[in-house]
Amino acid sequence: MKITSKWIVDDAYIQDYWNDWIKYRSKHRKWAIHYGIFLIVASLILLLLFPIGTNLHPLLLFGIFIGIAIIIWHFYDKAQWMKLIKKAISYGEENTVIFSRENLKIKGPTSNGEMIWKGIESIEKGELGFFLILQKGLSIYIPYHSLDNKDGFTYIDDFYAQSKIA
Repeated sequence: MKITSKWIVDDAYIQDYWNDWIKYRSKHRKWAIHYGIFLIVASLILLLLFPIGTNLHPLLLFGIFIGIAIIIWHFYDKAQWMKLIKKAISYGEENTVIFSRENLKIKGPTSNGEMIWKGIESIEKGELGFFLILQKGLSIYIPYHSLDNKDGFTYIDDFYAQSKIA
């Protein structure tokens, strides 16, 4: 059995990739906005509890500034990442991965190749797609809707599991 996945790297793909990466792959980035908000709120509460003339006042203002900076950095970094992807050769191009029990065949605008399942370190499910985690931490993001079979992920997961047993 073969499962084919075809997708185009477009704005929707990039947004889905980012959302799933933040939620399922990043260790600390998913908490950046929460850290920023916590720092702002905690600093504001402490600012209200301590009078203006105390030595703690400048530190609390600095805490508010850092909280705001963390939130701005999160959105700035996201915008920069998306801008970088849109400039890539693969933007607007179709990518294809054909999954079989023996291997994966990958075809895109910058490469064509074949990879055995042992080259996949793990598979991580996301909400809108899944990540094929390659060795050295690289990953390929594949949207669920790009699979030609509604049960495609189940088969892919089975192919991967079988390769680890063999």
